[in-house]
Order: sequence, then C-alpha cells, then structure tokens
Amino acid sequence: MPAPPMVFPSDRTPLAAVHTGRRAHSARDAFTDDQRPYHLLTFSRLAPAFLALGLASQIGRAQTSVTHDTVTEARTQRDAGRLEPAARLLRPYVAAHPEQPQAALLLGETLYWLKDRAGARRVFESAIARHPSTIELRLAYGRMLVEIGDEARARELLEPLVGTRASRGRAETSLGMAAYWGGDHSTARRLFGAALAADSGIDEARTALRDILRTAAPRVQIGARSLRDDQPLDRTSMELRVGVHATPLMGISARVEPIRFQLDGGSTSRLTVIEGGVAGYIPAARTELDLAGGTVARDTSSAWIGRLGIGLRARGGLTLRARAERSQYLNTMASISTPIMVETFGTSLDWSHRSGWLAQASASRDLFPDDNSVSTGYVWILAPIARTAATEMHVGYAFTAQGAEESRYAIVSGGGSGPGFPSTTAGAYIPYYTPLDLRSHTALASIILRLGTHLTLRGGGGYGAAQEIGESVERRSAGPFQPPTDVIVRAPRTFFPWNARMSVDAALGEWLTLTASGESMRTAYYRASTLRVGLTQAFTTPSLRRLDRR
Repeated sequence: MPAPPMVFPSDRTPLAAVHTGRRAHSARDAFTDDQRPYHLLTFSRLAPAFLALGLASQIGRAQTSVTHDTVTEARTQRDAGRLEPAARLLRPYVAAHPEQPQAALLLGETLYWLKDRAGARRVFESAIARHPSTIELRLAYGRMLVEIGDEARARELLEPLVGTRASRGRAETSLGMAAYWGGDHSTARRLFGAALAADSGIDEARTALRDILRTAAPRVQIGARSLRDDQPLDRTSMELRVGVHATPLMGISARVEPIRFQLDGGSTSRLTVIEGGVAGYIPAARTELDLAGGTVARDTSSAWIGRLGIGLRARGGLTLRARAERSQYLNTMASISTPIMVETFGTSLDWSHRSGWLAQASASRDLFPDDNSVSTGYVWILAPIARTAATEMHVGYAFTAQGAEESRYAIVSGGGSGPGFPSTTAGAYIPYYTPLDLRSHTALASIILRLGTHLTLRGGGGYGAAQEIGESVERRSAGPFQPPTDVIVRAPRTFFPWNARMSVDAALGEWLTLTASGESMRTAYYRASTLRVGLTQAFTTPSLRRLDRR
C-alpha cells in the first residue's frame, strides 16, 4: 500500500473529497503524484532521459557513419591515385576531429605523396603532439622523415619502438633503411637482422639485407680490353681482380693487368701493373678512405704507384674529397718508350640529391718529372628528366679548363726521335700532352634501361666546343739562297670534342655477370675507341645462406 498522503496545515479539506468531487478522465488523472503506481511514476520521471539518450544514440550512430564514410571515401580516392580529392576530403575532417589519429595519418601520407612535405610535416607533428603513444603515427611519420633525409627527428620517433612487440620490426626496418641509404652498411645489416627476427615477413628488410650481403660477397673479375687511337697507338690488356670484404664497410682488393702496346712500324712494348688496396667508410666520422699501392714493371725497370684518398660526407648529399696519386702516364706514343711518372693532387666536391640531381666540381694539378705541371678544373651537372624503376635519364652541362706551365710540343722530322714517329716533318707532344689555355663547353646526356632483372643497358655521351692556343709546325723560308726551316707556331684554334659510350650488364646466373662496354671519343689531339669484355663471379657466404633459410 502506498504511504498516506501528506496534508499541509492550511489544507483542511479531506483528500478523498478532492478526488470524489471530480471525474477521472484517464489513468494518469486518476492518481495524484503520490498515489500513482510506482512503475508509472518512474516512467513519467525517466521518459525525458530515455528520449534524450535515444536521440544521442542516433546522433552518435550518424556521426560514426559520417566518420566511416569520409575516411573510407578518402582512402578509396587515395588508393585509386586521386590524391587531390582525397586531400580535399581529409583537410576539413582532420581539423574538425583532432581526436582521430588515423585520419591525420591518412592526410599526412596523402600530402607527402602530393609532394607537399611541409604540409605533411605539420599534420604529423600536430597529431604526434596530441597522440604521442600512437604506434602507427610514429611509424608512418618516422618512415617519411627517413625518406626525406631528416634522420635525427626520425630516430627520436623510432628508436623508442626498437625491440617492442607493437612495432614488430617496422621501426628497425625504417632505421635500417636510413643507415643503408647513408652508407652505414654495418648498422643497416644489424637493424635488418633484428627486423627479420621480429617478423620474418618484412620483404623490404630482407631485400635490403640481401643487397648488403651480396655487395660484400667475395668476387673475382676477369676482363680484356682493347684501345686503338690514330696517333697511331694500339693497346691491349688482360685484367684479373679479386675483392673481399672484411666487414660490410671495408673492402680489400688486388689486381694484375699485363698491357701490350703496338706502335707504328710494328714495334711493341709491354708492362704489367700490380696493385692492392683497401677502401672503407667510417660512419661515426662520416669519412671515406681509399688506400692503394703497387708497381709498374717493365722489361728492364719498374716504378712504384700508389694513391691516398679521403672523403668527408656532409649533409644534403655533399661529399668533399681529396686525393694524392702517383701513376704512370701512358697517353702518348712517346710516353710508352720513355717511362713518365706523374704525381697528381686534386680535390672535388660531389653532390648527389635524392631527387636524382648529380653534380661535381673538381680541381687537380699534375706534376711531371721535368718540373712542368698541368692544371685542370671542371664542373658538371646532370638533371633527371625521367626516373622510374626501369628507366633513368639525365641531361646536363660540363665546363673544363686546362693549362700547362710549359709546352712540350716538339718537331719530329727525318726518321723521328723515337719508335713509331712518322718519317715526314711533323709536330708531336713529347713525351706528354700540354694543353695551352684550353676551354671546353659540353652538353651531356645519359640513360639507364633495366630490361627485367637480368639485363641492364647504360649509355651516354657528350658533344662540346673547345678552344685553345693550338700548336703546329710551319715551314718558313729563312731568306734568299737559305734552306727553309721548320718552326712551331701558335694560334687560337677551335675543335669539337665528343664521346659516346655504351655498356651491357647481363646476369648469366645468380652469381655470374657478363659485362661488355665500348667507347669512342675525340680529344684535343687524337681519336680513340675502346672495347672491354669482362666476367664477374661472386660467391655465396654463410650469412646469405642463413638469410635464405629464414
């Protein structure tokens, strides 16, 4: 029974008289608030709340539907290659829903693919600030930073994820790619190994690790080369080269090259080059090292050769290199019969950008035994005009300047002053070429074609216009009843140097590669053609076999 109704002191009228004095129109009107059954009283008080809850539920479902439709539609547009429409859908949505990291991730990736790197960074940085523990955000943004070269920020995001179950090797893979592209193959090898230990299905880590191990695999190269020019001078050689890697960053090589020269008139000359070297990279110091030494042995004499090179890799794809080298000069007929050792000191600044741009500026000085020297400076730049998985094309420009302190152009007359010289009066560079104030402008082009996985074609060349102080022999009369004399005269001359080259790399098996190349050129004082054929045999290693078993 319900509790008796409360009667206020001023209300003296019996409660029963109030209800019996009027007609009940409905079940609701038949009871006062205190006399209604409990279930009706509860419903009447909670009905507005139930209505509000139902309305909120409907609004929530509608919002979820809108969210699902917007993000799904944007992802569909992006995956179909329609990046601009996807970005237009996502920009206002992400601004209105900063609490949804997946939408920000999708927008950041889309902007990056649109090459709007600044916009992508703003989106990712804002989302990371709001959701610092979202693994997918950190992985996606970290990979983007690796690809654009911001390794420091990438490490801040990815290193805390190394070794975690949530990352499953993806953080190690991205950091490994940063090390791989930066030339630190030892660190890359370790990180890729850790990535595959966490998830053996990461194909990117497996492919990059295989490339590192194959590059460092022992190999033997056997080649033959033939050169012919119009001095006239013919040169043939055989080459045997062996290379091994003590670590992925340090290679050791040795080569032996017997060379035979055929001079005009049938005379021959032979020499043998023997050389060993070590080349490596120190990531902590960002330093390249190249050290080699050996000998050039002739029938009756020998001389030592060697080189030392140091390179410092800076940010932005820049590398500053310096080198010192002692080698034998073999570019003129006179230098074959008269051994000439030349000392070269040079420096260069190389630039290689991720977008495909390449450039170099170089200066060098050649010191000859007769206290003469030749200075050379050049710059070139190549711009990418096509870059796909199968094709790379570049065009560019080069400028060269050369000059010698003293000329070594001499008159060759009668029987000649050395084997192979013509019997008529002429001029020749004895014993080496000395350009005088040479300036050359050259247009460049190159192409790489990858025809499947087993065949690669490379081609290129240049055509230029050059001017120098030319030298020639002129016969002049000394006066009446005097025999004419030959004199060397100098005058500006213009010539058009060019070169064209092509090479083919064909994989004959997993470890055997055939290389064939050819080049023709026109230089300041002769024309030449070169042909080369070589075989490279690489050998598998225990590390590669273990990788294949994973």
